[in-house]
Amino acid sequence: MKRKWIGGSLVAVVLTLGLVSALAAQEMEYSEGGGTQFGIQASTNFEQMLVGLKIQMKDFAITPKVGFFVESFKTDNVDALFGFEFGSSFDWYPSKWREGRLRPYIGDSVLFSIGKQDETGFWFVDDIHVGAEYWLSDSFSFGGNVGVQFGFGESRYTPNTVGVVINEANFSFGLGGILHLTYYF
Repeated sequence: MKRKWIGGSLVAVVLTLGLVSALAAQEMEYSEGGGTQFGIQASTNFEQMLVGLKIQMKDFAITPKVGFFVESFKTDNVDALFGFEFGSSFDWYPSKWREGRLRPYIGDSVLFSIGKQDETGFWFVDDIHVGAEYWLSDSFSFGGNVGVQFGFGESRYTPNTVGVVINEANFSFGLGGILHLTYYF
């Protein structure tokens, strides 16, 4: 079984590109408070729901996160796959753009996924991305990113009632995106 990358990710990519395009024209001043900021970040691409602790330093942000995913399939045995995810994002904010309300970044997200429904699977997903974060106020930001994703993993499932167990290794490659809302405290 292979993970779907196009479904909800395509919607997130289109929304993110629209957001970045619309906000790029606005020039607002925002004074950075300096130092390290902490925030709670909620992210979704309509297949995943993640919550993380964002640690924003001068030029970098690290966001450890946990959450779940839901994927639908049209196969004989599996209609939907539910799973748990955990990982982290590492983002770099160019210093030239760090002062405005719109702050672009480049980063990498690493997620580990464990799913079970008529089958058990473990996947590793890496997402190299570009994105932007728009500061709505001193405490709230809205953003998103798009990127190239690759993943690999193994599924273990029983396709019939005979009890034969099949191990299947997978590799996936595609485009993806995610939207996020962050509250800084």
